[in-house]
Amino acid sequence: MAGTPLFKRGQHPSRYALGHAEISEADARELRQSLDALTVRGMDGADFRFLLCAILEAKACERPDYDPVTRKDTVAQLQAMGKLRSDDELLAALRKCDHRTLEAIRRAQNAAISDVLWCEGLFVDVEGQEHRTPPGLEFVGPRDDVGPYLPMGFDGLRRSIAVAITTEEEIRDRAGRREKNHQADLARECVQLWQKYGPPDRQKIWREAPIVVFAEAVFRAAGMCIASSRLCVLLEKAS
Repeated sequence: MAGTPLFKRGQHPSRYALGHAEISEADARELRQSLDALTVRGMDGADFRFLLCAILEAKACERPDYDPVTRKDTVAQLQAMGKLRSDDELLAALRKCDHRTLEAIRRAQNAAISDVLWCEGLFVDVEGQEHRTPPGLEFVGPRDDVGPYLPMGFDGLRRSIAVAITTEEEIRDRAGRREKNHQADLARECVQLWQKYGPPDRQKIWREAPIVVFAEAVFRAAGMCIASSRLCVLLEKAS
């Protein structure tokens, strides 16, 4: 069965703002303090807000009545976005799409920026700002007046969408017990943040390793208490 361009139905629940009360502001502050205590430097606002979106989606996926976003849905949305010629229409689609689809675009963009960093030592965004780590892809809610930050502009964004389509289409569902995609997605987010903010000499994954402690805090915030051995498996697959 083909996937569904979910953004055409309105903003996806996984993109709801923190104010929708699934995570209180007090709990968010406590989580940030816990994570910042484990990292070399504090997480920037865009990355932390994106993490909160990932946590909200994971919490929603744990509910029995939640209709999860499938890989085919992600591919369908990316393909639909790739056909949009208007920047305004593309922007509206990105504001409404689910977290999983936005994450696929973000990974493709980060890979492209990382290639530039590897060759040049720094990345200059469309506004002329220099970066030595991949800047975040940030979109604010539809009620906010602040525009989005697109480090590669709309041309780079469309290239990232094209790469994301190819990447997602190449994924093959494995035989056997079906993985909970939201757990894998949340583990991937933990790995990416740890690689960006964690100590460079403490990136290895093992029980009670700093990255596992970091991930445990994130998963607890999403309402999931997972054994460290299982969490290590998820983190290894996401690396």
